Amino acid sequence: MPNLANNKKSIAAVAVALVAVMGLLLYYEYGPGSGLRTLQASQQALREAKSWRSETLIPLDTASSMVGRSREIVCPSEFVDSYAEASNLEAVGRRAYVHGVWYNQQPDGTWIVRPGQPQRQVECGKGPIADGIFLYPGLDRAERSGDVRQGDRAQTAHGSCIWWDVSTAPGAGTYYSVCLQRFSHLPLQIKFSSSGNTYSYWDWNRTSLTPPVVTSPAAE
Repeated sequence: MPNLANNKKSIAAVAVALVAVMGLLLYYEYGPGSGLRTLQASQQALREAKSWRSETLIPLDTASSMVGRSREIVCPSEFVDSYAEASNLEAVGRRAYVHGVWYNQQPDGTWIVRPGQPQRQVECGKGPIADGIFLYPGLDRAERSGDVRQGDRAQTAHGSCIWWDVSTAPGAGTYYSVCLQRFSHLPLQIKFSSSGNTYSYWDWNRTSLTPPVVTSPAAE
């Protein structure tokens, strides 16, 4: 009988511990400051990210938009970059550093090899840059006087996520919104109210790069 009593006490203790853990998890996710804590966890996940793909969608008018930039990064120095020229949005520049070699695409579409040394990508160890700022801007102001509000669950082209709206002052509108994967806390999409730009991310920590096919002699 003593063994049975001890077993019941052990089971009761485990049950109480599980309830306590669940309570802490619910408080963390839904209690006061949960939105801020979620974005802080996301910011740390971004600092630890080793690779990803991204795409920037910029609005042309109220009814249309275009891909202004696409970028693939494998830390610390490999990348493939495609970007619209600021003076001529129809002109697209492309460059890459893959497996120790620099590449540039010519206006006729051919790729050439360029001499050069590896350069650490500034995003590595910090995370992507969106609207000219490392993610996430304004978190300190949101903590002092703004808030981070949970929005709807969404399904993007690269998976499901939950929207969070960030404001940096009392009564202020949304500065930006970010859609985060639930458990990894990594972003799949970010929208900025001021610019109207939308940033999409995917293949976190599982991106690999293939060198461009060189069809022109190496540059001198």
